[in-house]
Amino acid sequence: MHSDQKDNPWWKRVWIFATLIEIGNEYVAEGDARYFKKMAPFWDWVDTFTKTLGLSIVCTIVVYLATYDFLVKSAVEVHPHDLALSILPNLLGFVTGVYALIFGISGKFLREIQEHNNAKVKNSQKMNPTILGLNSSFAFPLLIMVVTIFVASFQKIIQTSEFLKYLTWLLFFFSLTLTYQLIKTLFRLGRSVLLEKFVNEDS
Repeated sequence: MHSDQKDNPWWKRVWIFATLIEIGNEYVAEGDARYFKKMAPFWDWVDTFTKTLGLSIVCTIVVYLATYDFLVKSAVEVHPHDLALSILPNLLGFVTGVYALIFGISGKFLREIQEHNNAKVKNSQKMNPTILGLNSSFAFPLLIMVVTIFVASFQKIIQTSEFLKYLTWLLFFFSLTLTYQLIKTLFRLGRSVLLEKFVNEDS
């Protein structure tokens, strides 16, 4: 084993899941350099995913109830793989295109964002968001979309599996809620870019 692999934490050496855990960990830590080689605190994971994953679970439960006509009734039969494989590839392409555009942001503007983040953090024990958090805010939703498409492909083949069916529903809703969070990030970034351009034009 190479020396650089030995220096990596165990979760970066877990085949297949290493990338998911690494990007997810940086997403939770918002790019905080203290957690590049160790896991972010458990309660930060809980705080990060309470709303997105919680809403996804609620939506999946509603689908389950509708499937068996309990409390709510489904008018038509909808397969999760159909929705996932028709919506997510287009969404994946769009978000990837936007992701590529952020690399064109000027270094000066990125430094201003980082200085703003530093000014907000006064207690060193709290998360110290860095500009790298912007990177993971795109990468993690994209990765979840890819995982969802992968699972949905298997669900389309093995349609008798109830586990795959509801796992696909859960991941599909999780992808959508993460995209919602990403739109909020893009809105704030776009607002900052426009204000920065406006100020520079006046000066």
